[in-house]
Amino acid sequence: MAEDITAHIGFIGGSGLEELISKEDGFEDVKSYYNIFTPEGRISKLDVGTKDGKKVYFISRHGRDREYSPNNVPYNAYMWLFANAKRIEPFLNEKEGIPELFNASYLKKFPHLKDEKGIDLRTEVQLEFKTKKEIEKYKVDHVFAFSATGSYDDKVPLGAFIINDSIGMGVGDSPITPFDLKDSQHPIPELGIEKKGIDFLSEVGTELNYEIHNGIYLMNTAGEAFESAWQVANQQYPARAHEAFMKFFEKTKDSKKWRVRTAYKGADWLFDGELTKLYDGLNYPGSEHLKIAGMQVGMTSFNEAALASQLGMKYNLISAPVNWGVGMNPEDFKFSKHLLTPHFEQQLGVQSVDLSVVSHDLTEKVMEEYKPLIKTYASGIIKNYQPN
Repeated sequence: MAEDITAHIGFIGGSGLEELISKEDGFEDVKSYYNIFTPEGRISKLDVGTKDGKKVYFISRHGRDREYSPNNVPYNAYMWLFANAKRIEPFLNEKEGIPELFNASYLKKFPHLKDEKGIDLRTEVQLEFKTKKEIEKYKVDHVFAFSATGSYDDKVPLGAFIINDSIGMGVGDSPITPFDLKDSQHPIPELGIEKKGIDFLSEVGTELNYEIHNGIYLMNTAGEAFESAWQVANQQYPARAHEAFMKFFEKTKDSKKWRVRTAYKGADWLFDGELTKLYDGLNYPGSEHLKIAGMQVGMTSFNEAALASQLGMKYNLISAPVNWGVGMNPEDFKFSKHLLTPHFEQQLGVQSVDLSVVSHDLTEKVMEEYKPLIKTYASGIIKNYQPN
Protein backbone atom coordinates (compact mmCIF):
# COMPACT_ATOMS: atom_id res chain seq x y z
CA MET A 1 0.00 0.00 0.00
CA ALA A 2 1.26 3.49 -0.84
CA GLU A 3 0.66 4.74 2.70
CA ASP A 4 3.07 2.09 4.01
CA ILE A 5 5.95 3.23 1.82
CA THR A 6 8.65 5.02 3.84
CA ALA A 7 11.06 5.77 0.98
CA HIS A 8 11.44 5.64 -2.79
CA ILE A 9 14.84 4.37 -3.94
CA GLY A 10 16.33 4.21 -7.42
CA PHE A 11 19.03 1.72 -8.39
CA ILE A 12 21.24 1.68 -11.48
CA GLY A 13 22.90 -1.68 -11.95
CA GLY A 14 26.14 -1.98 -13.88
CA SER A 15 28.01 -5.08 -14.97
CA GLY A 16 27.39 -7.57 -12.18
CA LEU A 17 23.91 -6.31 -11.32
CA GLU A 18 21.67 -6.72 -14.34
CA GLU A 19 18.65 -7.75 -12.25
CA LEU A 20 17.56 -6.89 -8.72
CA ILE A 21 13.79 -6.96 -8.27
CA SER A 22 12.01 -10.31 -8.18
CA LYS A 23 9.64 -12.22 -5.92
CA GLU A 24 12.42 -14.75 -5.33
CA ASP A 25 14.48 -11.94 -3.78
CA GLY A 26 11.71 -10.96 -1.37
CA PHE A 27 10.04 -8.16 -3.36
CA GLU A 28 6.29 -7.62 -3.52
CA ASP A 29 4.13 -5.90 -6.15
CA VAL A 30 6.77 -6.71 -8.75
CA LYS A 31 6.23 -5.14 -12.16
CA SER A 32 8.36 -4.74 -15.28
CA TYR A 33 7.84 -2.05 -17.89
CA TYR A 34 9.42 -2.19 -21.35
CA ASN A 35 10.36 0.27 -24.09
CA ILE A 36 9.58 3.48 -22.26
CA PHE A 37 10.05 6.43 -24.61
CA THR A 38 10.74 9.60 -22.65
CA PRO A 39 11.52 13.11 -23.92
CA GLU A 40 15.16 12.30 -23.06
CA GLY A 41 15.39 8.94 -24.82
CA ARG A 42 14.29 5.34 -24.63
CA ILE A 43 14.53 3.11 -21.56
CA SER A 44 14.46 -0.55 -22.53
CA LYS A 45 13.23 -1.83 -19.15
CA LEU A 46 12.22 -0.59 -15.71
CA ASP A 47 11.59 -2.96 -12.79
CA VAL A 48 9.53 -1.81 -9.82
CA GLY A 49 8.80 -3.53 -6.52
CA THR A 50 8.45 -3.02 -2.78
CA LYS A 51 10.62 -4.44 -0.02
CA ASP A 52 11.09 -3.58 3.66
CA GLY A 53 8.61 -0.74 3.29
CA LYS A 54 10.55 0.86 0.41
CA LYS A 55 9.44 1.38 -3.19
CA VAL A 56 12.35 0.41 -5.41
CA TYR A 57 12.93 1.35 -9.06
CA PHE A 58 15.66 -0.56 -10.89
CA ILE A 59 17.30 0.12 -14.25
CA SER A 60 20.12 -1.93 -15.73
CA ARG A 61 22.58 0.67 -17.06
CA HIS A 62 23.31 -1.26 -20.24
CA GLY A 63 19.69 -2.21 -20.90
CA ARG A 64 18.12 -5.55 -21.68
CA ASP A 65 20.64 -8.01 -23.10
CA ARG A 66 23.33 -5.29 -22.78
CA GLU A 67 22.00 -3.37 -25.76
CA TYR A 68 23.65 -0.09 -24.69
CA SER A 69 27.41 0.19 -24.91
CA PRO A 70 29.09 2.67 -22.52
CA ASN A 71 29.11 5.47 -25.10
CA ASN A 72 25.35 5.36 -25.82
CA VAL A 73 23.79 4.72 -22.42
CA PRO A 74 20.68 6.99 -22.18
CA TYR A 75 21.75 8.69 -18.94
CA ASN A 76 19.34 11.61 -19.33
CA ALA A 77 16.40 9.25 -19.79
CA TYR A 78 17.34 7.32 -16.65
CA MET A 79 17.65 10.41 -14.50
CA TRP A 80 14.49 11.88 -16.03
CA LEU A 81 12.61 8.76 -14.98
CA PHE A 82 13.96 8.89 -11.41
CA ALA A 83 12.91 12.56 -11.31
CA ASN A 84 9.33 11.55 -12.17
CA ALA A 85 9.24 8.19 -10.37
CA LYS A 86 6.37 8.88 -7.98
CA ARG A 87 3.97 9.90 -10.75
CA ILE A 88 5.05 7.77 -13.65
CA GLU A 89 3.54 4.31 -13.10
CA PRO A 90 -0.10 5.09 -14.00
CA PHE A 91 1.11 5.86 -17.52
CA LEU A 92 3.19 2.72 -18.05
CA ASN A 93 2.24 -0.46 -19.84
CA GLU A 94 3.71 -3.72 -18.59
CA LYS A 95 3.67 -5.28 -22.05
CA GLU A 96 5.26 -2.71 -24.34
CA GLY A 97 5.33 0.76 -22.86
CA ILE A 98 3.65 3.64 -24.68
CA PRO A 99 5.78 5.58 -27.18
CA GLU A 100 6.42 9.26 -26.49
CA LEU A 101 3.98 9.35 -23.60
CA PHE A 102 5.51 11.97 -21.40
CA ASN A 103 5.90 15.16 -23.35
CA ALA A 104 2.92 17.02 -24.78
CA SER A 105 4.94 18.44 -27.66
CA TYR A 106 5.92 14.92 -28.71
CA LEU A 107 2.37 13.66 -28.38
CA LYS A 108 1.18 16.06 -31.05
CA LYS A 109 3.04 13.85 -33.51
CA PHE A 110 0.97 10.84 -32.49
CA PRO A 111 -2.73 11.80 -32.70
CA HIS A 112 -3.78 8.14 -32.62
CA LEU A 113 -2.52 7.60 -29.07
CA LYS A 114 -5.39 7.01 -26.68
CA ASP A 115 -5.56 5.15 -23.39
CA GLU A 116 -7.68 2.05 -22.78
CA LYS A 117 -10.73 4.25 -22.08
CA GLY A 118 -10.29 6.14 -25.31
CA ILE A 119 -9.08 9.34 -23.66
CA ASP A 120 -6.75 11.42 -25.81
CA LEU A 121 -3.35 11.25 -24.16
CA ARG A 122 -2.25 14.51 -25.75
CA THR A 123 -4.38 16.49 -23.33
CA GLU A 124 -4.46 14.15 -20.35
CA VAL A 125 -0.73 13.61 -19.82
CA GLN A 126 1.60 16.43 -18.82
CA LEU A 127 4.88 15.33 -17.26
CA GLU A 128 7.14 18.13 -18.37
CA PHE A 129 9.22 20.14 -15.92
CA LYS A 130 11.21 23.33 -16.32
CA THR A 131 12.67 23.70 -12.81
CA LYS A 132 14.09 21.24 -10.32
CA LYS A 133 11.62 22.61 -7.78
CA GLU A 134 8.76 21.16 -9.84
CA ILE A 135 10.03 17.59 -9.40
CA GLU A 136 10.76 17.87 -5.70
CA LYS A 137 7.69 15.86 -4.71
CA TYR A 138 7.99 13.35 -7.57
CA LYS A 139 11.65 12.30 -7.55
CA VAL A 140 13.07 9.32 -5.71
CA ASP A 141 14.66 9.96 -2.33
CA HIS A 142 18.01 8.56 -3.42
CA VAL A 143 19.74 6.92 -6.38
CA PHE A 144 22.36 4.23 -5.71
CA ALA A 145 24.50 3.05 -8.61
CA PHE A 146 26.88 0.10 -8.94
CA SER A 147 29.75 0.03 -11.43
CA ALA A 148 32.49 -2.44 -12.38
CA THR A 149 35.87 -0.69 -12.53
CA GLY A 150 39.59 -1.14 -13.08
CA SER A 151 41.59 -0.32 -9.96
CA TYR A 152 44.73 1.86 -9.86
CA ASP A 153 45.33 1.01 -6.20
CA ASP A 154 47.16 -2.23 -5.45
CA LYS A 155 45.97 -2.05 -1.84
CA VAL A 156 42.36 -2.55 -2.89
CA PRO A 157 42.02 -6.25 -3.73
CA LEU A 158 39.57 -7.64 -6.22
CA GLY A 159 36.55 -8.64 -4.19
CA ALA A 160 36.46 -5.42 -2.15
CA PHE A 161 34.04 -2.52 -2.64
CA ILE A 162 34.90 1.14 -3.12
CA ILE A 163 32.55 3.86 -1.89
CA ASN A 164 33.32 6.87 -4.05
CA ASP A 165 33.70 10.18 -2.24
CA SER A 166 34.70 11.92 -5.45
CA ILE A 167 34.20 11.49 -9.17
CA GLY A 168 36.02 13.07 -12.06
CA MET A 169 36.73 13.10 -15.74
CA GLY A 170 40.09 11.62 -16.57
CA VAL A 171 41.28 11.51 -20.16
CA GLY A 172 38.30 10.62 -22.24
CA ASP A 173 35.14 11.87 -23.85
CA SER A 174 31.81 11.91 -22.05
CA PRO A 175 29.52 14.57 -23.50
CA ILE A 176 26.91 15.80 -21.04
CA THR A 177 23.65 17.34 -22.19
CA PRO A 178 22.16 19.16 -19.20
CA PHE A 179 18.42 19.35 -18.68
CA ASP A 180 16.87 22.61 -19.84
CA LEU A 181 16.01 23.96 -16.39
CA LYS A 182 15.42 27.60 -15.53
CA ASP A 183 16.87 27.26 -12.02
CA SER A 184 19.81 24.94 -12.71
CA GLN A 185 21.94 24.92 -15.85
CA HIS A 186 25.44 23.69 -15.03
CA PRO A 187 25.92 20.19 -13.60
CA ILE A 188 28.72 19.74 -11.06
CA PRO A 189 29.45 15.99 -10.97
CA GLU A 190 31.16 15.93 -7.58
CA LEU A 191 28.20 17.67 -5.95
CA GLY A 192 26.10 14.75 -7.12
CA ILE A 193 27.88 12.55 -4.58
CA GLU A 194 25.78 12.63 -1.39
CA LYS A 195 28.13 12.96 1.59
CA LYS A 196 25.89 11.29 4.19
CA GLY A 197 25.36 8.45 1.74
CA ILE A 198 29.10 7.68 1.83
CA ASP A 199 29.01 6.93 5.56
CA PHE A 200 25.73 5.03 5.20
CA LEU A 201 27.13 2.75 2.48
CA SER A 202 30.30 2.12 4.49
CA GLU A 203 28.22 1.10 7.50
CA VAL A 204 26.03 -1.25 5.45
CA GLY A 205 29.06 -2.86 3.77
CA THR A 206 30.94 -3.28 7.04
CA GLU A 207 27.88 -4.90 8.62
CA LEU A 208 27.94 -7.43 5.78
CA ASN A 209 31.65 -8.13 6.53
CA TYR A 210 32.71 -6.73 3.16
CA GLU A 211 36.09 -5.10 2.71
CA ILE A 212 35.23 -1.43 2.20
CA HIS A 213 37.45 1.37 0.86
CA ASN A 214 36.84 4.99 -0.03
CA GLY A 215 38.08 6.25 -3.34
CA ILE A 216 37.69 8.32 -6.47
CA TYR A 217 36.06 7.22 -9.71
CA LEU A 218 37.64 8.50 -12.91
CA MET A 219 35.89 8.31 -16.25
CA ASN A 220 38.80 7.57 -18.56
CA THR A 221 37.06 6.11 -21.57
CA ALA A 222 33.61 6.66 -22.96
CA GLY A 223 33.32 3.67 -25.22
CA GLU A 224 33.75 -0.08 -25.39
CA ALA A 225 37.51 0.15 -24.85
CA PHE A 226 40.02 0.02 -22.01
CA GLU A 227 42.22 2.91 -21.01
CA SER A 228 45.82 3.13 -22.21
CA ALA A 229 48.99 2.72 -20.16
CA TRP A 230 49.67 6.43 -20.72
CA GLN A 231 46.31 7.32 -19.21
CA VAL A 232 47.02 5.21 -16.14
CA ALA A 233 50.41 6.86 -15.68
CA ASN A 234 48.94 10.30 -16.35
CA GLN A 235 46.43 9.83 -13.54
CA GLN A 236 48.75 8.05 -11.11
CA TYR A 237 51.81 10.29 -11.27
CA PRO A 238 50.46 13.49 -9.64
CA ALA A 239 48.88 11.49 -6.82
CA ARG A 240 51.96 9.36 -6.23
CA ALA A 241 54.28 12.39 -6.37
CA HIS A 242 52.11 14.32 -3.92
CA GLU A 243 51.94 11.31 -1.60
CA ALA A 244 55.74 10.94 -1.64
CA PHE A 245 56.31 14.65 -0.97
CA MET A 246 53.86 14.66 1.93
CA LYS A 247 55.47 11.63 3.57
CA PHE A 248 58.88 13.26 3.29
CA PHE A 249 57.79 16.65 4.59
CA GLU A 250 55.82 15.12 7.47
CA LYS A 251 59.18 14.03 8.90
CA THR A 252 61.23 17.05 7.93
CA LYS A 253 58.92 20.09 7.98
CA ASP A 254 60.11 21.24 11.43
CA SER A 255 63.79 21.19 10.54
CA LYS A 256 65.26 24.66 11.00
CA LYS A 257 67.69 24.62 8.13
CA TRP A 258 67.87 22.77 4.87
CA ARG A 259 70.09 23.05 1.85
CA VAL A 260 68.19 22.11 -1.29
CA ARG A 261 70.09 22.41 -4.55
CA THR A 262 68.32 22.14 -7.90
CA ALA A 263 69.57 22.56 -11.43
CA TYR A 264 67.34 24.55 -13.75
CA LYS A 265 68.49 25.52 -17.22
CA GLY A 266 72.11 25.19 -16.15
CA ALA A 267 71.80 27.46 -13.10
CA ASP A 268 72.15 26.23 -9.53
CA TRP A 269 69.66 27.63 -7.05
CA LEU A 270 70.45 27.39 -3.34
CA PHE A 271 67.64 27.46 -0.80
CA ASP A 272 68.23 27.79 2.93
CA GLY A 273 65.25 27.97 5.23
CA GLU A 274 62.38 26.23 6.96
CA LEU A 275 60.27 23.78 5.01
CA THR A 276 57.11 24.49 6.98
CA LYS A 277 55.75 26.95 4.45
CA LEU A 278 56.43 24.57 1.60
CA TYR A 279 54.68 21.78 3.51
CA ASP A 280 51.68 24.00 4.21
CA GLY A 281 51.55 24.93 0.55
CA LEU A 282 51.35 21.29 -0.48
CA ASN A 283 48.78 20.57 2.22
CA TYR A 284 46.25 22.98 0.74
CA PRO A 285 42.47 22.55 1.17
CA GLY A 286 41.28 20.02 -1.35
CA SER A 287 44.64 18.25 -1.63
CA GLU A 288 43.07 15.24 0.09
CA HIS A 289 41.49 14.38 -3.26
CA LEU A 290 44.94 14.04 -4.85
CA LYS A 291 45.46 10.49 -3.71
CA ILE A 292 46.08 7.08 -5.16
CA ALA A 293 43.99 5.37 -2.47
CA GLY A 294 40.88 3.86 -4.01
CA MET A 295 41.51 5.38 -7.44
CA GLN A 296 39.79 3.49 -10.25
CA VAL A 297 38.83 3.96 -13.84
CA GLY A 298 35.52 3.25 -15.53
CA MET A 299 33.51 3.89 -18.68
CA THR A 300 30.23 5.17 -17.19
CA SER A 301 28.64 6.86 -14.13
CA PHE A 302 30.23 10.31 -14.52
CA ASN A 303 27.13 11.56 -16.37
CA GLU A 304 24.79 10.14 -13.72
CA ALA A 305 26.50 12.11 -10.95
CA ALA A 306 26.52 15.26 -13.10
CA LEU A 307 22.82 15.08 -13.91
CA ALA A 308 21.93 14.18 -10.32
CA SER A 309 23.65 17.35 -9.16
CA GLN A 310 21.67 19.42 -11.65
CA LEU A 311 18.36 17.87 -10.56
CA GLY A 312 19.13 18.23 -6.86
CA MET A 313 18.96 14.46 -6.53
CA LYS A 314 20.91 12.42 -3.97
CA TYR A 315 23.29 10.00 -5.70
CA ASN A 316 25.99 7.58 -4.56
CA LEU A 317 28.26 5.26 -6.52
CA ILE A 318 29.57 1.90 -5.31
CA SER A 319 32.40 0.36 -7.35
CA ALA A 320 33.40 -3.26 -7.69
CA PRO A 321 37.00 -3.46 -9.01
CA VAL A 322 37.13 -6.44 -11.38
CA ASN A 323 40.64 -5.85 -12.78
CA TRP A 324 43.54 -3.39 -12.65
CA GLY A 325 44.23 -0.43 -14.89
CA VAL A 326 45.82 -1.34 -18.19
CA GLY A 327 49.57 -0.86 -18.17
CA MET A 328 50.07 -1.03 -14.41
CA ASN A 329 53.55 -2.33 -13.70
CA PRO A 330 53.84 -5.60 -11.72
CA GLU A 331 56.46 -3.77 -9.64
CA ASP A 332 53.64 -1.61 -8.30
CA PHE A 333 52.30 -4.68 -6.52
CA LYS A 334 55.44 -6.02 -4.88
CA PHE A 335 54.45 -4.67 -1.48
CA SER A 336 50.83 -5.80 -1.69
CA LYS A 337 49.66 -8.18 1.00
CA HIS A 338 46.90 -9.60 -1.14
CA LEU A 339 45.49 -9.02 -4.62
CA LEU A 340 42.23 -10.85 -3.99
CA THR A 341 40.07 -10.89 -0.88
CA PRO A 342 40.30 -14.20 1.02
CA HIS A 343 36.83 -15.12 -0.21
CA PHE A 344 37.78 -14.56 -3.84
CA GLU A 345 41.08 -16.43 -3.44
CA GLN A 346 39.16 -19.42 -2.12
CA GLN A 347 36.41 -19.29 -4.72
CA LEU A 348 38.60 -18.60 -7.73
CA GLY A 349 41.61 -20.66 -6.71
CA VAL A 350 43.89 -17.95 -8.05
CA GLN A 351 47.30 -17.85 -6.39
CA SER A 352 49.06 -15.50 -8.78
CA VAL A 353 47.79 -12.87 -11.20
CA ASP A 354 49.28 -11.78 -14.51
CA LEU A 355 49.27 -8.00 -14.28
CA SER A 356 50.77 -7.35 -17.70
CA VAL A 357 47.35 -7.45 -19.38
CA VAL A 358 43.71 -7.31 -18.37
CA SER A 359 42.72 -10.96 -18.39
CA HIS A 360 39.25 -11.31 -19.85
CA ASP A 361 38.79 -14.77 -18.35
CA LEU A 362 39.83 -13.62 -14.88
CA THR A 363 37.65 -10.51 -15.14
CA GLU A 364 34.62 -12.63 -16.05
CA LYS A 365 35.29 -14.99 -13.14
CA VAL A 366 35.70 -12.10 -10.73
CA MET A 367 32.49 -10.51 -11.99
CA GLU A 368 30.55 -13.73 -11.46
CA GLU A 369 31.78 -13.88 -7.87
CA TYR A 370 30.74 -10.28 -7.32
CA LYS A 371 27.13 -10.78 -8.46
CA PRO A 372 25.68 -12.34 -5.29
CA LEU A 373 27.70 -9.93 -3.14
CA ILE A 374 26.37 -6.91 -5.04
CA LYS A 375 22.78 -8.13 -4.79
CA THR A 376 23.20 -8.69 -1.05
CA TYR A 377 24.70 -5.22 -0.73
CA ALA A 378 21.69 -3.72 -2.52
CA SER A 379 19.32 -5.59 -0.21
CA GLY A 380 21.21 -4.22 2.79
CA ILE A 381 20.86 -0.70 1.41
CA ILE A 382 17.10 -1.14 0.99
CA LYS A 383 16.66 -2.60 4.45
CA ASN A 384 18.63 0.09 6.29
CA TYR A 385 17.84 3.19 4.25
CA GLN A 386 16.00 6.03 5.96
CA PRO A 387 15.28 9.27 4.07
CA ASN A 388 16.72 12.42 5.59
